[in-house]
Amino acid sequence: MFLFGPPNVEKMKARRDVKGLIRALGYKKDWEVRAAAARALGGIKDPRAVEPLIAALKDEDSDVRKAAARALGEIKDPRAVEPLIAALEDEELRVRAAAAEALGQIGDARAVAPLIAALKDTDKYVRKAATEALGKIGAPAVESLSAALKDTDKYVRKAAAYALGEIKDPRAVEPLIAALRDSDVREAAAEALDRLGWKPGKDESAGWYWMAKCEWEKCVALGASAVAPLIAALKDTDKYVRKAAAEALGQIGEVRAIEPLITSLRSTDDPYTRSDVAQALVRLYHKPDVLQESKERILAFRQMITNIHHDKPAEFKDCHSPHTDIDLGVYFPL
Repeated sequence: MFLFGPPNVEKMKARRDVKGLIRALGYKKDWEVRAAAARALGGIKDPRAVEPLIAALKDEDSDVRKAAARALGEIKDPRAVEPLIAALEDEELRVRAAAAEALGQIGDARAVAPLIAALKDTDKYVRKAATEALGKIGAPAVESLSAALKDTDKYVRKAAAYALGEIKDPRAVEPLIAALRDSDVREAAAEALDRLGWKPGKDESAGWYWMAKCEWEKCVALGASAVAPLIAALKDTDKYVRKAAAEALGQIGEVRAIEPLITSLRSTDDPYTRSDVAQALVRLYHKPDVLQESKERILAFRQMITNIHHDKPAEFKDCHSPHTDIDLGVYFPL
């Protein structure tokens, strides 16, 4: 077939030589040539390549199978749906993920049930691809995608939230509201709720929503309903979220925040967060409706809040440079 060495895929691609690329797809001597031909055919999107690419889904090399699956997704021909569904069972996870992605691009309803089944795949990348594909199809898969909001992998959970936003089924509202509590997913969940047209009210779910949107002033305006979400945010991995949450709790002035703020004061090593935590405690101390017992609890930490203390980090014990990490120098009048 190719008498003078391997086929030049790049030249055939430039000439849009579909027949030549199809022949290259069968070049047994080199899997790289076959994979490159599959990718080129996907870029050209000629329907004549569909059947040869379907055949390539059974190639002995997994890279060729993956390239064929992706190419079929680009061409978007419904003839590829059933073969791609079969490829969801491929032994190689990259092929399964590529098949799921391709089925999402084609958007055929026949793929819904197999993609739902793929949400239980052992590999997180396959689950993520299946989740995104269901979102693109707009599938009646709310229950399965809602379950995926609790997946062990954060990227699968994020993909599930985005997919539920794409499907726009009102049954997704409650699972998405629950997902607002997941620090890895909350932004995606809030965005999905926006797409669903959900409007926050005055309850705690609104507090989680406004926190996910980083609308701290709205959390403060919400008052008591935002306290539990803001307390949770004191443990967030993002220091800016912790800082903003502490400041908001100080403005709201709820006594429920005292113990969590004290815990944060004692545990966090970020000076900016600790400063806002300290100022929030001072605000709470001076609120007229705070019980004397709570005032005394805050007062026990007055020295930590007001003093400036220099301490050396453990890794620099022999260093003479001071490192401020204990007390804050926050003004705390009695």
